[in-house]
Amino acid sequence: MEWKLFDMNNEYLIDVNCQYDSLDMSVMMYGATRVEINFDTKEAKILWLSDMIGEEEIKRRFLNIKTNNSSLYKPILLLYSLKKLKEGKRELDFIEVQKDLKKVYSRINNLKRVHVEYPFIYLINDGVWKINKEKVPTKLTSRELSEIKGGFNDEIIQVLKNKQNLIDELSSLIMETYFDEKIGQEFLKVI
Repeated sequence: MEWKLFDMNNEYLIDVNCQYDSLDMSVMMYGATRVEINFDTKEAKILWLSDMIGEEEIKRRFLNIKTNNSSLYKPILLLYSLKKLKEGKRELDFIEVQKDLKKVYSRINNLKRVHVEYPFIYLINDGVWKINKEKVPTKLTSRELSEIKGGFNDEIIQVLKNKQNLIDELSSLIMETYFDEKIGQEFLKVI
């Protein structure tokens, strides 16, 4: 086997016999719609998957999260998570997020009691988020919360990893859509 097949993140997938096999395997096994062939190194790299969502779909999802103007929990979590993703952190521990965002939520919304767990868990329903629990109970204990990790779902991550400038664009869209200028400035100071 002379050729190697890599995914979009340059992670090794399999060895193949030739460039034709790399194309066949990319399509049949991984659903690739675009593949780059390098004859010098005898490598093939998947560039695009058939089930990948595009930039416009991601923007649509971010701009249509289920929230209302008085509840900024989800947009704040999205901005926080985009910032962390830009720093290289794909998966977030709930406890760390809770600690960081409680300050932000209480300062912006002036709330005494803040439930960071709600947006952290229920952002799943908006098609942009995932957590490491298959089934989320209605009432979560402190112990269960301490074990939860979350972050953008795989299809969002796949696109954002290949389009870093989209992270800044999404952050700007969220700020413009969900925050008035005063709250937006306050948020930027806190985070």
